[in-house]
Amino acid sequence: MKDEGRPGIARAPDAVPMVELHALPLVIAHLSDSEVVARLGDALSGEAVVMPSTDADALLAIVADLHPVVVAYELAGEHERSAVPALRRLLARTPGLAVVGYCRLGRYTAREAVEAARAGLCELALPGYNDLADVVRRFVSGGRVDVVVAPLLAELQPLLSAEARAVVEICFRYARRRLDVNDVARDRGVTARALARRLAVELMPPPGVLIQLSRMLLAAALLDQPSATTDGVAAALGYGSGSVLRRTFHRWTGLRASDARNGRAVARVFRLFQGQLESARRTASGEHESPLQRGA
Repeated sequence: MKDEGRPGIARAPDAVPMVELHALPLVIAHLSDSEVVARLGDALSGEAVVMPSTDADALLAIVADLHPVVVAYELAGEHERSAVPALRRLLARTPGLAVVGYCRLGRYTAREAVEAARAGLCELALPGYNDLADVVRRFVSGGRVDVVVAPLLAELQPLLSAEARAVVEICFRYARRRLDVNDVARDRGVTARALARRLAVELMPPPGVLIQLSRMLLAAALLDQPSATTDGVAAALGYGSGSVLRRTFHRWTGLRASDARNGRAVARVFRLFQGQLESARRTASGEHESPLQRGA
């Protein structure tokens, strides 16, 4: 079901069985130059399936239906209509999506690139400066966030209150962004202080702890995927580099990123979650004990 002579290129979605697309990570190449798409497919052959796209409206539906790991997105050149409004619509619909921009550097495209970065573009590939396939490969090697989220949420559900579960779901939904407490509170429609109070009432850890543990759980699950690399997972989760992820991961889990295999790191982070929950409950219990109980 693939184009002849192009083993890494998939046809339009209605012509490709879903199982074939999901056997490998899916990359959407929203690019006007078919040769660039073909070269990308050749470079990623055996690592990912590359599907061409040229219609911005159709792209929204394709992304929603097929859950690509990354979209290579062409920015407008001089005398062309800006691609940024359509990019904003795409990211508004799928906020956790990794999007790599592609354009030839020029005075106009520099402005376009800045606006795209403000809209949420992950990285920019410039012909003659860096290779599009290398940039895309980093996100492909980060693993499938959509694959690991559902089982993680299912495991966490019995442990978490409604508010804590909402915080974790926000962290998973915006996995590519390094959220802070204010970001999560804004998504919940409350202040950071109100969010902390809600969690305390439900005997849950503070929001900052939940955010970090959620991200470490995602990192552990992604690093456990066979083809994942530390640099790829760092790109998928919005860390500046693999070294930043390695340091953060070790600080929170006590494990090296290279040790995250066979579920070891995932189990460690789950234990950290349970420990933080027990600590929050003990703290709350101590706060509500009477002086006589505390002295007993």
